[in-house]
Amino acid sequence: KHQGEAPKVAIDWMLDTVDNLEREQRDRAALMKRSWSDTAFEDGEAGNEDTIEGYELELVGMLRSSGEGLRDAQILGNAIDLAGAYKKNYKLDKSELVLLRCTRHAEERSGAWMVKYLNHISQVRMKQSRDVEAMEMMYEIESLANFPLSENGASTFYETLYRNMSSCLRRMDREDDAAVYFMKMVEAARYHKGALDWMDLWDLGILIANRAYHAGQWDEFYKSREIIGEALRQQKAVEPHELILRAKVLSNLGQCFLATDEFDEADVHYTEAYDLFNTCVGKRSPLFGMQAWACGNLRCAEGRYAEALPLLGEALYVEVVKDGFSVPEMTKLMDQILV
Repeated sequence: KHQGEAPKVAIDWMLDTVDNLEREQRDRAALMKRSWSDTAFEDGEAGNEDTIEGYELELVGMLRSSGEGLRDAQILGNAIDLAGAYKKNYKLDKSELVLLRCTRHAEERSGAWMVKYLNHISQVRMKQSRDVEAMEMMYEIESLANFPLSENGASTFYETLYRNMSSCLRRMDREDDAAVYFMKMVEAARYHKGALDWMDLWDLGILIANRAYHAGQWDEFYKSREIIGEALRQQKAVEPHELILRAKVLSNLGQCFLATDEFDEADVHYTEAYDLFNTCVGKRSPLFGMQAWACGNLRCAEGRYAEALPLLGEALYVEVVKDGFSVPEMTKLMDQILV
């Protein structure tokens, strides 16, 4: 051994340490991967399908070049991300199948990987109208996430989690519990936001509107409608490119005017939402089907039944072709058409 040369054991230790650090960095990057599920998907049905197909081909290429499959962190992270993209496009059967294949590997890695997995599968359950299962999963996420709000990125994570929990509880008609988690969401958001943003106002408006409508508190209901209107104005100014989100807010605002028989105002918001959904996601999407049904309800409320039928027909078509066939929804829609 030459003078000044490091012992072989020290060199091996340094090489192993560097390899471990590089592997940890790759694993963390795979865990944080979300570029596919963050895609806006506003290019119409054909354009969105092409985008999804591109992601599928990328994942297939990764699988072909790896001998470890989902044991490889990069492939696991991309598979969960693809499931998120499927979910965003309401390809719920595909999303569920991919996530179920990932279950064991996420459990083996545990910790943040389980949180990532549960976050996606719980949202699939919500879109499948399996809200009780979704809430159980989100309660599990809440129990696993024991890091403080002050930790880097933690407040954003908690804001999203509590927003989803409040939304799911609202869907289950548990308005009081939804209000509790909305306040938790606001508290988390204070760590990285100076004031409520448009999405917070949207959630707040819907929460107040639901409670006020069922309680017959019309002054509160009108205030909630103003809040949703302000959320829409802010959304157009701050995120003008987010057309699907805008359509969702428009639909909620139209529903508030329909609830008070202000048909002309409802028609303005419903029509814009209908056109946006048609352009961005196409006529096979549940988002479009939901809006077509809403427009049909408006025409029925106006007594314009002949104009309602084509809209209800479009909604029925979506109910037939979409993932997650719902007998109660189908029955309700068919009864409305036949009556």
